[in-house]
Amino acid sequence: MTRVHLLALCCLLALSSASRWDDGPQSVSAAPLKAGEVELVYLANEGFLVRSRERAFVIDAFLKEPLGAYAALSPALHSKLAAGAAPFDAIDLALVSHSHADHFQAGSALAFMKSSPGTELATSPQVLAGLESRLGQDEAAQAVRARLHSRLPQTGQTVSFEHKGIEVSFLRLPHAGNRPTIQNLGHLIQFEDLTILHVGDAEGSLAVFAPYGLADVHIDVALLPYWFWQSAAGQDLVATELAAETLIAIHIPPREVAAVAESLSAADSGGVHVFRESLESLVIEAR
Repeated sequence: MTRVHLLALCCLLALSSASRWDDGPQSVSAAPLKAGEVELVYLANEGFLVRSRERAFVIDAFLKEPLGAYAALSPALHSKLAAGAAPFDAIDLALVSHSHADHFQAGSALAFMKSSPGTELATSPQVLAGLESRLGQDEAAQAVRARLHSRLPQTGQTVSFEHKGIEVSFLRLPHAGNRPTIQNLGHLIQFEDLTILHVGDAEGSLAVFAPYGLADVHIDVALLPYWFWQSAAGQDLVATELAAETLIAIHIPPREVAAVAESLSAADSGGVHVFRESLESLVIEAR
């Protein structure tokens, strides 16, 4: 990591409260990765599995049913998720950006958590309330409840934690479309030697992101809604505040993937990657 990268990340962590969840190491029992490689596996909509040789996390992965134009996991893939089967058999951490059903479905999340006793889940109080509404008071429910954690920073601030070497800063980012009641979380994730940014359904404006000083952070991978590239303000935001070595456009309705990919290519948007199929992946070598 560069000195700027380290200093900026430390500043973000210093602005927040921190906690640690300790447990032993786990290995991902799937396609072998070399030391220093990180694989980003696209699941659906804004959902990803991110893994290395030693650890793994998922974000916005709990999608059993499609919502309108937005995709969910295939029935076969969701069955593996619900059962905690490969490639979801050694997930250290689950993250959820917000409560909308194209990002999070409580039944799917609970099925996974019940079958994955080694996984902790961290999200907003709003998402956690959706899980709590389905949890009972039996022993199995209590075991799941013990692994659920809620964090909610104030606007312009961060809340951070570390679990099994995965460092996460939650950013409070207003949901696009003027939806102030939605607790939308951005995530700045230090995974191996990569910094990964996932912003949920954030509004693509400089005013939203400026308080976090991300222009001073070396972002390796930025996972951003495709609408960030559909306005001059969004394009400027990406270029000035959210510049990353790997840019990935997400939240694209399947029927629009080809058109969005073509428009990004035609606009020469700095090599923005568009995933076309579930389980398509990128392998990135950490610095």
